[in-house]
Amino acid sequence: MREYAFFTNFPTPHKVDLFNYLNGELEGRITFFFYASSVPKRKGWERDLERANFRYEVLDSLRIKTSVGFGSDEAYAFLPRHLPDLSRFRKVVISGGLTPVELFLSLKTLSHGVPYILWTGAPSLSFGGWWGVPYRALVRFLLFSNAYAVVAATGTAAEHARRLGARRVEVAYTTFDVERFRYDKVHRGECLSAVFVGRLIKVKRVPDLLEAVSTVSSVTLDVVGEGPLREDLERMAGEMGITDRVRFLGKADYGKMPLMYRRYDLLLLPSEWEVFGFVVVEALMSSLAVAVSEGVGAKDFLPEWAIFPVGDVGSIARIVERMKDPSVRNDVVRFGRGKVESLATPERWARTFASLLEE
Repeated sequence: MREYAFFTNFPTPHKVDLFNYLNGELEGRITFFFYASSVPKRKGWERDLERANFRYEVLDSLRIKTSVGFGSDEAYAFLPRHLPDLSRFRKVVISGGLTPVELFLSLKTLSHGVPYILWTGAPSLSFGGWWGVPYRALVRFLLFSNAYAVVAATGTAAEHARRLGARRVEVAYTTFDVERFRYDKVHRGECLSAVFVGRLIKVKRVPDLLEAVSTVSSVTLDVVGEGPLREDLERMAGEMGITDRVRFLGKADYGKMPLMYRRYDLLLLPSEWEVFGFVVVEALMSSLAVAVSEGVGAKDFLPEWAIFPVGDVGSIARIVERMKDPSVRNDVVRFGRGKVESLATPERWARTFASLLEE
């Protein structure tokens, strides 16, 4: 029986978890090919392959430094120097940054008469910078329109794929084993403890949170993460006079995150964009209420009123004020966890791909 192939840029902890599930669904009849084992800004990801229960190969690839926003991961593109014999596969999955590398793979696959499935989380053409829109439009149209099917990581990504020519689109939320974060609690009290988790960089828009919190009483905010903007943010909090209510805790050990989330009532994520936003799922499973910007892919798991326009500080403040009601927080947790548990499990992700591959 002919097997399947899955091409992707590099392993991440979440990919390894998902690929273990997919390998199980296909009873080992799939091989995973990585363009690289890691990237300079994410050293150590290759160690996650120690948990791999699937067959894989790291392809010898040329690493190309690109400008930030080029569309490839971590400002690098990886061009495989050689490919396996594609004719031996029944179907192929291609994922990555939707760059010319993925287009090259798709055309090579089609030249062997092998259909491909595209896995994408890209939310829009502007994702990666406005300067590259014309080039992205062409590359993505060719990738989407020639695909046997497109598997989108979020509803936003699904709409983007349809607009650019995808004929068949399935949504399979990119998730992970959420059980490690499961914690049940009932919210009580109107004093609100909020948290932001992420890198302290411009696209995360942490200043919006500082401004919003400064206008709402009885709310504290912990900022968990590191980044080049930390000193500026600390100075901003001082100028606003909210240092007694805002703490900068630095980077947290991921293994300790399940316990850390339990200290809080609310997660706030105001990013300009998040392809998905794993912290949303982590927080909901930890019984935190969540509010996010429209740019966050995981907004699909939240009620509409808990989603605010990017950069709208007034809307953030109004949502935070509303979240001071414990019954509201309990409702958001109940709504969000129900969505996650029914739509965003590794088993469902793996079944979606296995079904498309075996058709």
